Amino acid sequence: MKKNATQELEINPNNTDALYDRAYVMYVWNEYKKAIADLTLAIKIDPTKGDFYSIRADCKSSLSDYRGALLDFSEAIKIDPQVYKNLNGRGAAKYFLGRYKEAISDFDKSIIINPENSYGYLIRGLANIKLNKIENGCIDLSKAGELGEQRAYSRIKEFCN
Repeated sequence: MKKNATQELEINPNNTDALYDRAYVMYVWNEYKKAIADLTLAIKIDPTKGDFYSIRADCKSSLSDYRGALLDFSEAIKIDPQVYKNLNGRGAAKYFLGRYKEAISDFDKSIIINPENSYGYLIRGLANIKLNKIENGCIDLSKAGELGEQRAYSRIKEFCN
């Protein structure tokens, strides 16, 4: 896919589909800075695609740029507020920035959209624990584990017993 996208960009450097495709491959290969560069150009050309912001936000999160990720996830949510993964991403960015109440709010929304959202329960649980709401946090961690989130059990052992 990368080779075809790169070839297409040689012909048409403003092809946002090719920019996205190449950026996605870079994201999968953990080449986050290269992916961000392509996505930034794609956003300049067409700022109406939520996926451009979402993948760029994931790249920024992977580089621990949580403030940048928060901004991009917020843009993606403005475009399509029903994508629970964007709410998860923004909630995680808020969690890592210590904004636990705001993170919980995003995870509440993402869990309403997708009740099988194990990651949403995991991080919402950890945010509740950070706010000293141990019981709520442990219930969420248990639900995350039930839904297949294996990291939940080490957190339960750490915080709930």
